[in-house]
Amino acid sequence: YAFAYSTAAYFYGLTTQASTMVFLQTNAGKTHTVNARGKSYRVIAVPDDMFFGIETVNAYGSTVKMTDPEKTFLDSLFHPETSGDIPEVAAMLWQGKKRFDWQKLVDYALKYQSQSLIQRLGFLLDKLIIVIPPSERGRLLQRVDKNFCYLGRRVKWGQSGKQNATWQVIQNVPDTELQAEIQIN
Repeated sequence: YAFAYSTAAYFYGLTTQASTMVFLQTNAGKTHTVNARGKSYRVIAVPDDMFFGIETVNAYGSTVKMTDPEKTFLDSLFHPETSGDIPEVAAMLWQGKKRFDWQKLVDYALKYQSQSLIQRLGFLLDKLIIVIPPSERGRLLQRVDKNFCYLGRRVKWGQSGKQNATWQVIQNVPDTELQAEIQIN
């Protein structure tokens, strides 16, 4: 297992919001929640090919396994409900923009085999005016076809919004919400 999602994002300073739940990722068993010592732990099972990008870190005096910053961000984008939803995930991208290894992030993104992840990533990069190397942007664009996806979960954000033709994303999350968690220094 490895610490992941909002737990890892908080450790790396990608978010300032500490989750009351500790998130772990594993490639064994099933997704479940465990309560221990007054704390809730959400253990999210992923397929073997999605259990990567893990490093050993010193977290508050203990040596633990944790997803690296690029994998942490992408996992959060893939499952925004684990990290405060799309506005908080956009803030993670903003916070990591000077730290992320963009080639690694794009390599990882392509491993997910998820067009909607690629679309959301590209859309957020453009929306937040985060410039990445043109070759990496091109690799992302090659994976976009004619199918549209929604930026946010329809259950929460609805089904209406502007259509972005470049990334084939329907922006159902308002700009005010997307930028609410971003602190421009």
